[in-house]
Amino acid sequence: MSTNLAQILRGHFNKLPIGGTPQKEVARHVLGGEGYRKIFESRIKPVISALHMKMPAGHIIVIGRRGTGKTHLCYRIIGEAEEHNIPYRYITPKENFDEILGKGLVGIIKEVGSPSILVIDEIDEYLREDAATTEIREKLTQDFSKLIDIADKEPITLVISSLSEDLLKKLFTPSAWSKLAGEKRIVSATGEYMRRAEPVNLNKLWDELDIKSRVETLIDILYSYIYYYVNSTPQLRTYSSVLSKDGIKALLDHDLWNYLARLDTVNTALKVLKRVLGKLDEKEKGERLTLEDLGEEAARVYGLLSQNVASYYGLKTWRDRLRRVARNIGELLVALGYAEYCATDVSIPRGVKKGWVKVDVSLTMRDGLQVVILVPILEKSLYIKGKETTERINKLLSFSKLVKSVVLLAPVDAERSVRRLISSSELAKAAAERRLITALIDDRELFLLLSDLTLKDAEKWRRIQEVKDMLKQELESIKDLSGRPFTLKLTEARI
Repeated sequence: MSTNLAQILRGHFNKLPIGGTPQKEVARHVLGGEGYRKIFESRIKPVISALHMKMPAGHIIVIGRRGTGKTHLCYRIIGEAEEHNIPYRYITPKENFDEILGKGLVGIIKEVGSPSILVIDEIDEYLREDAATTEIREKLTQDFSKLIDIADKEPITLVISSLSEDLLKKLFTPSAWSKLAGEKRIVSATGEYMRRAEPVNLNKLWDELDIKSRVETLIDILYSYIYYYVNSTPQLRTYSSVLSKDGIKALLDHDLWNYLARLDTVNTALKVLKRVLGKLDEKEKGERLTLEDLGEEAARVYGLLSQNVASYYGLKTWRDRLRRVARNIGELLVALGYAEYCATDVSIPRGVKKGWVKVDVSLTMRDGLQVVILVPILEKSLYIKGKETTERINKLLSFSKLVKSVVLLAPVDAERSVRRLISSSELAKAAAERRLITALIDDRELFLLLSDLTLKDAEKWRRIQEVKDMLKQELESIKDLSGRPFTLKLTEARI
């Protein structure tokens, strides 16, 4: 069965939409894993059913660290709402900052009407130093109190995802939080007596499972994705009847499944699973995959680096996070042969008493010149502190005998601010001459580049082609303003 399934799907394993940021159109319909389905059936469907009957329905709080499936579950809730023709809005802090600051949550929900669902994903971004001001936190606190009262009378449901309950409480007054998660009332279509919001803790769906149960969860999730993919692909649709969980399990041997099950989150396991499944596209006879296909040393390094990804999300500001990614990019560019040497927190020119500029990463090229990576200071709503950044870039470019190019590294959500900065007369010429290169990162598309490539225990990654290939793939997801890989811009600039 495994050979047949491997042969049937050969050429398609790399296309499976698993791991990383969930595709909204897929996640709306797919929810694998017995634990996830139980939560959906017992906690979420009753709320949707009550809304469908135009009854006050209560709220949904989704708790879990990065990689536990919060965004996926939010998308699946949207899918259920669509099936019942219930209007909804899906918003995130990074994408809807200005709208929330202007209209407020109450204004947004009034536009949607009732019954309706307001999904607020990744709300913890409001609690970071440079992405949330006191003004917007106060506005959110006021709006949440109003919305909870409105939802007692109208069929309106809030869906809020957060890293932890303690973080989420910072956006509520004590009385509003008590009303939301403490008091009990009738909130379901069946008249069940429960809290207005029953928190859904996704951490437990992985942390509290033994290895055997984790393997079964991964098989179940992979089966759900493959079943959806097969039924969505015309040339494969006739094969849906031969799909089975036993067939999915037989694609990988016991040791490889157990290795994946020991990784820190389900999404980490799915990322590596996606990577290793791609090797089935290359196997002519469709044999099952083993730990040897991944490589034992690669498996060890994947595990070490993935454990440290969580520390990226613990960094307080966008600047801190971008500086880590900049350092990792520098290390990787050296490993891939783009540069000879990488240094961090360097002053250019070195050794002078005044007139120097501090850069986050300096890459020494074969010709001895420097390519520097610069992380701008980001103000609220991810606006770049323009004047200071422009002055630093111009000063660096004036050192033409030392600096070949400047790479401006910014989050993809700051694209408008980057465009405005680059279009200025002071920097437009440098951008046209490819001495100024933009690099926009979407950390939802990154994995190992969010870790710390300078970790001593994982320093062997430079000699492991498997890990380097995965890192290179992530590096190519970092685009310039035209949507091209910024590494291509580096090559065009003849560095």
